[in-house]
Amino acid sequence: YDHLHNTEHSPNQPPFQEDKPITTPSSLRGASKLIDEILAFAYQDMHSIYSLGLRFFSVYGPWGLPGTHIFEMAERAVSDPQNKILPDFTKIADTVTDPPSIYDSRDYVYIDDAIDAILMGMQYRPPPPGPRKSSQSLIINVGTGVASTLQDIGAQMEKHFPRSHPSIEEQQIDKTPTLSTASNERAEDLLGFKARVTLEEGLAKTMAWHFDRAFPYGGRSHPIQSSHGNDSCHPHDRECLHGAPVFPCESECANENQCVRSYYEPVIDLTRSITKQCSAVLYTVSLGQSVTNIPSGSIAVSPLSISHVGGSDNTNIDNGGAARPH
Repeated sequence: YDHLHNTEHSPNQPPFQEDKPITTPSSLRGASKLIDEILAFAYQDMHSIYSLGLRFFSVYGPWGLPGTHIFEMAERAVSDPQNKILPDFTKIADTVTDPPSIYDSRDYVYIDDAIDAILMGMQYRPPPPGPRKSSQSLIINVGTGVASTLQDIGAQMEKHFPRSHPSIEEQQIDKTPTLSTASNERAEDLLGFKARVTLEEGLAKTMAWHFDRAFPYGGRSHPIQSSHGNDSCHPHDRECLHGAPVFPCESECANENQCVRSYYEPVIDLTRSITKQCSAVLYTVSLGQSVTNIPSGSIAVSPLSISHVGGSDNTNIDNGGAARPH
């Protein structure tokens, strides 16, 4: 099982170690995560059910959760250069008991590294237990061991998407910044896990995804597309594209830098020249001269079965509703 680490107010001081006690979660959400661990160890003691818990720190990347800081900062970064990238926490400082701060330090781990940790955890097998004993359940941190602030992240984003005026400003909040980093010793020793994606590289990939999401059909270009975005992907590499819309190159919706070639492409200029006098053209699955080979050719013709409406007097209906120019 896995959950997000959320224990900034714990007597377990950073870098947080798995074997140190957690007695004071920083929030109700943090308490719910701690309950996961308590239940896992309870099942271990009562029913000898072994479990491995991955304690994720701040995971970010493409397909992030709307409303989270990095997601919203990236959205602002790629949209309007007039927008400030950093969130303004001073507006909520008087309404929240413990407001966040751009100076709070967190351990940000990229989604690819988080997935690697899950796969490694699934393959981990504990040492054989002693007689009449079961393997001891484990908790393992998943982080980078490096702390970064939202101010650091905003500065990285601004390198790729400069603002029309400086957006990295001081924010006066009457609180002591918090620090949350992971101890990675256990993850390296037991799983062989070590985060590979730096914050700079991960943010570049994240912003490329947000840019492609904001302009899926082109219209705007940016160097980050060719280095980290969909333009760097092969059109058939679904894993790289991450669900980006890819259309045939002849489609009006296609991005000319990211489209799939089709068998219509070599003859599209010819068909356009032949049908340029037609007010309506219907392309069918059959490229032969006879429309009797079209699967719908055996359907009786009626006003309700005509496959395309919009032709003028220079078209007629033949063999099941296929419109042909004279």
